[in-house]
Amino acid sequence: MLPSRDVYGGWPNSGEIDIAEAVGCTSGKVYGTVHTGTYNHVKNTHLGSDYFTNLSKWHDFTIDWLDSQMKWYVDGQHYHTFAPDTRSSDQWPFSQKFYLLLNVAVGGSWGGFCLRGAPSCSQESEFGSDQTMQVDFVRVHKLTPKIQIKG
Repeated sequence: MLPSRDVYGGWPNSGEIDIAEAVGCTSGKVYGTVHTGTYNHVKNTHLGSDYFTNLSKWHDFTIDWLDSQMKWYVDGQHYHTFAPDTRSSDQWPFSQKFYLLLNVAVGGSWGGFCLRGAPSCSQESEFGSDQTMQVDFVRVHKLTPKIQIKG
């Protein structure tokens, strides 16, 4: 997910949320990650976790985006939480609207399954298999806070 507007400046200052990132060169892993001014891969400070699963099967990838934290799930199994200081836009630029981006990235510095085992391919002849993404559905739900009644 990327911000609708760069409220805090260009990438990564206005944030990026990777709900599910599957990369051909790391077979069997799905990644959940955020990128912010403080936490990003350029500085090697990005925060995320990976989850091992059979990516040839259908899965539900979920993120709960709350006011003070995000939680990632695969098929209902929680595997990562991001909960920094939300008073700092450099750590938490997620107080703005984001849009969903479905992307098949097959080049760059972290791409598809390459025959030579590298994390990046650039020529069609270097790819070990077709690069595909199949999506059955996308759902967005607004989470509402639970009300606790003390008596």
